[in-house]
Amino acid sequence: VASNYTHAGAKGLQAGVDIDLMCGGDPKKWSYNNLLDALKDGLISESDIDTACTHVLTAKFGSGLFDRPMADASRVSVLNSPQHQQLAYDAAIEGLVLLKNGNASDGRSVLPLQRHNYVQS
Repeated sequence: VASNYTHAGAKGLQAGVDIDLMCGGDPKKWSYNNLLDALKDGLISESDIDTACTHVLTAKFGSGLFDRPMADASRVSVLNSPQHQQLAYDAAIEGLVLLKNGNASDGRSVLPLQRHNYVQS
């Protein structure tokens, strides 16, 4: 738990969360917009920021994002098309797993899972 957005950003960055997804409509509540304050307050270091930036940029370069940085504007109309919405819906349905808290063979409830029942490799 953080006392404010600056502390939340610092905690997230130090926990290894490299990107703030900036959810919600108020930029003041996007924790990583407060990282400069966190740096000034000594909650994080420039090295913490450098590490997160290195992770993000390494992933972006590795995925080829900068090979063709300009998007093809003619394809924008396909985004959020009915076909894409149906595909997303179908993927969500296929990915659902329903659990029933039935009795295990020894008569106990299956859920919540017990530590000793986990699959271990």
